[in-house]
Amino acid sequence: MFLQFSKEGKMSRIQATTTASLLPASGLGTDGSKNASKVILQAPTTNTASIWVKNEADVVFDGSTGGHELPPGSNIILPISDYARYWIIAASGTQNIQLTNLAGT
Repeated sequence: MFLQFSKEGKMSRIQATTTASLLPASGLGTDGSKNASKVILQAPTTNTASIWVKNEADVVFDGSTGGHELPPGSNIILPISDYARYWIIAASGTQNIQLTNLAGT
């Protein structure tokens, strides 16, 4: 089954550092995004290093424990139900990450 997305919900920006941190549940917003089914995590092209995303706290900046690498300019789509269980870490410095909620049709 193909899921089509009809509109974007709230967009938030957070930062990833070299210390693993849990994605903030507050990034989901309260502006009608309660009907969202997916969230996009996007690493802006202006980032200077990759961000690693994993659904376990043992995420590391070199990916040696697994996870998804988000090099600058890339993105990943996560289901809302699992969103607040994901951890992020930057390979170096402080990197930006953009979260956008998507509502399914």
